Amino acid sequence: HVIAVSDHDKKLMSAWTEPERISVVPTGVDTQLFCPDNSVRQQPLVIFVGAMDWEPNVDAVKYFCADIWPSVSAEVPQARFRIVGRNPDRRVKALESSSIEVTGRVPSVVDHLREAAVVVVPLRVGGGTRIKIYEAMATGKAVVSTTVGAEGLDVHHGQDIVLSDKP
Repeated sequence: HVIAVSDHDKKLMSAWTEPERISVVPTGVDTQLFCPDNSVRQQPLVIFVGAMDWEPNVDAVKYFCADIWPSVSAEVPQARFRIVGRNPDRRVKALESSSIEVTGRVPSVVDHLREAAVVVVPLRVGGGTRIKIYEAMATGKAVVSTTVGAEGLDVHHGQDIVLSDKP
């Protein structure tokens, strides 16, 4: 039997096996832990959360830093971009600058999410459900993602999230 985390993934997996052998088990977020905290002073902080030794995440932050971040920092010079995630690849570490921070492993992403103004998910490849989007939404953060980054989630552009595949 095969377990998929979204209907979208089930459709993709149906090419490999009979659909009746695939079950969808939806994912969720602990809303006791991932909740807004209005006592945290919001900064012009943009964050990305994910394992930084996974190639789709490496590609995402490299793309964001090269093609999107220069426009953001030109418009909001005091803005900072924080890449939060374990095992940052050398290509990710090379992105560090006066406005870009790479944390490496953190005890919990909750505090980082609460400090952020915006959470970005600029994924261009990948699969599965993007728990990072649900976690960001649960903490009350604005989320900007590519369509690939939000695949499998029941979200709507302009209502729940901002979706864009262009810088």
